[in-house]
Amino acid sequence: MQTTAAPFTALATIACGLLVAGCGGGGDNPPSGSLSVVSPRADAVTGGDALVQLQGVDDVSTLAVRVNGTKADTQIRRDAAGRALLRVAGLKTGDNTVEVVSAGGASVARLQLNNHPSSGPLFSGPHQQPWVCETASFVLPDGSRLPASTNADCSVPTVVHYAYVDTGGALKALADAKATPADVAKTTSTNGASVNFVIRIETGTLNRGIYQTAILHDPATDTEAVGPFNRPRGWNGELVFPFGGACNPGYRQATSLGGDYKTKLYELSKGYAVASSTLNVWGNNCNSVLSAESALMVKERFVETYGPPSATIGQGPSGGAKSQLMIVDNYPGILDGILPGIQAGGPDGVTANPSTVDCSLLVNYFNAKTAQAWGYDEKTAVAGWSGWNNCETQPTDSAGALPWHGVFSPFYMVPTSRTPPDRTGCNAALPVAQLYHPVTNPTGARCDLYSNQINLFGPTPERANVPRRPMDNVGIQYGLAAFNAGSIDAEKFVELNEKIGGYDVDGNYVAARTVADTTALRIAYQTGQVLNGGGGLKSAPVIDLRMYYEKTPDLHDRLGTFITRERLRAVNGDADNMVMLTYPPGLPPGPFASNVVANEALGQMSAWLARVQGDTSGDTAAVKVRRHKPADLADACWDAAGRKITEPAVYTGQTQCNALYPAHRNPRLVAGMPLKHDVLKCQLKPVAASDYARPLDAAQLARLQAAFPQGVCDFGKPGVEQQGLAGTWFAFATRGVPTPFGR
Repeated sequence: MQTTAAPFTALATIACGLLVAGCGGGGDNPPSGSLSVVSPRADAVTGGDALVQLQGVDDVSTLAVRVNGTKADTQIRRDAAGRALLRVAGLKTGDNTVEVVSAGGASVARLQLNNHPSSGPLFSGPHQQPWVCETASFVLPDGSRLPASTNADCSVPTVVHYAYVDTGGALKALADAKATPADVAKTTSTNGASVNFVIRIETGTLNRGIYQTAILHDPATDTEAVGPFNRPRGWNGELVFPFGGACNPGYRQATSLGGDYKTKLYELSKGYAVASSTLNVWGNNCNSVLSAESALMVKERFVETYGPPSATIGQGPSGGAKSQLMIVDNYPGILDGILPGIQAGGPDGVTANPSTVDCSLLVNYFNAKTAQAWGYDEKTAVAGWSGWNNCETQPTDSAGALPWHGVFSPFYMVPTSRTPPDRTGCNAALPVAQLYHPVTNPTGARCDLYSNQINLFGPTPERANVPRRPMDNVGIQYGLAAFNAGSIDAEKFVELNEKIGGYDVDGNYVAARTVADTTALRIAYQTGQVLNGGGGLKSAPVIDLRMYYEKTPDLHDRLGTFITRERLRAVNGDADNMVMLTYPPGLPPGPFASNVVANEALGQMSAWLARVQGDTSGDTAAVKVRRHKPADLADACWDAAGRKITEPAVYTGQTQCNALYPAHRNPRLVAGMPLKHDVLKCQLKPVAASDYARPLDAAQLARLQAAFPQGVCDFGKPGVEQQGLAGTWFAFATRGVPTPFGR
């Protein structure tokens, strides 16, 4: 039986009778209590142990525990909140039965758990190969490194270190955790506890990644051993889970985290715990399902060590923002509320990808194909962003040299047939000898987005090493809005669409347009690889932190936030669970400190979640989230001087915030795609002169018809295979065959 966590609680309660027939002793007496796994799912336990809660029984002093029929060496104890908890160990891989019995042997409660190896996988599909272990490169708080792994799963023993913040604000290693340093600072958590600023840091391996957790804990004053029954005094009960940005292929364990004890000192100072994994950084492995799986496993480890958090809050920019949004929507129960920041191009990698690779096609057209003289402003009008140098370095313009801000990441579709193979898109940790080449190494590692996600979309029937792709530009009229507005002339519009071309399966430029695989399209929509917003996201608080970078063109565009909101409105009827905060980059001691906005947002998210959790009405979680949004939390922006302007955020319109921080378009919106930006492959209609705001002569119209023999995009209709979510919690045990995870 599949179970999912209720929003904003860490307990997936499972009644005995739903899982095991005849739970009572001897089959005659019904159980007097119930057991729950204290993590999102009973069918996703890992590592051979689990933290379980017993409910409905007042006196637990004489009760015993059996695991798979054998008495377990564990006790049922109550934590500070009064919960009766037991930590069971020795679980076998697969199904396990945990039973609480009375002193006389009568059954009190039973629970079935499904245990998986700590090396994974659970639901992300077969392990990616090759895989490079990097534990020996991971630096620990005392300056040493994790040992080199000696197994294929890259696992090493877990280690614990301590660090502290001194009275001058410096972070220092703490060699003797039982001795309080003379210069240790004090800090006060949000629960009012004033404690020494001493941090316990646990580092280990899970799911072939490296994880780390950090929490306020001073062994010199917290005399009881760390455990779920006795929380550290300085912990406010909440967990911050940082996610890292970018979007790169995996094939390696990696060593960078989205946030840790060094970068999250503010959060730690307020009593929040911090946890993350190297596989929660899209720059290490761009795969939202793998990120969800790793977050689930890290959170379980945290729960077993410290007890259940009252709330788990996601944080992180760029690819880390997309990861949060997709995890909340597609795997609800792992994160309770999220603080995504500066997502680029939209809320997922699949729909952000077309505009990204369009940039490369445009660069190739402008530099290698056109017979026209294109100016900077004309190129900008076609691309849609705040400046053409989003795509390509411009050596000169009226303002002088303009840098390339790199919207086109070669990872999204890299030419992989070069001789010899290069590592464009691949990390240096992966040996050149293991890279794909169509002739010399056809089974090697392919470092493009869809090869990295081949578990999700599956391989093509023709080549087991080549992924299905939901990428398409058939019918796309590049520069349509620019032509209609008079920003480019008819000849340039026609030639652009005649010559832009597409990619072959190896990412090489070809004259033909790129054609999506229909199975990949269906999977993308059904499993939420195109963010839908109608899964768990409709019931989760979202505070979008939009630091504005577009004054110097940048791929982290404000448009992405509006795309997210538009999808929420389309599927749920409103986006009232989402707040948009926009502000300029800035760090102290300048007039505006952007970290102040982010820090305040964390406190507002904490208050929002607490109010929702305190609502005992029978209303849905979505209703509760909207009801309890803090009154002082609303769309706003800040100017460079730190002045706050509170007004509704709108994509277009004359507002103070839009005057400061205008939102732009991308190549697909310029081509006529609606703001929801969720059409991967459009339905087609015939080319018609009446569809254009400006005239085309007969020859130009004929050329357009020849360039689009099947027709042009009809964005008034849903995309090909476009459909709603088929559910949440999909597993990919067979590549490209999504099935519901669990029982």
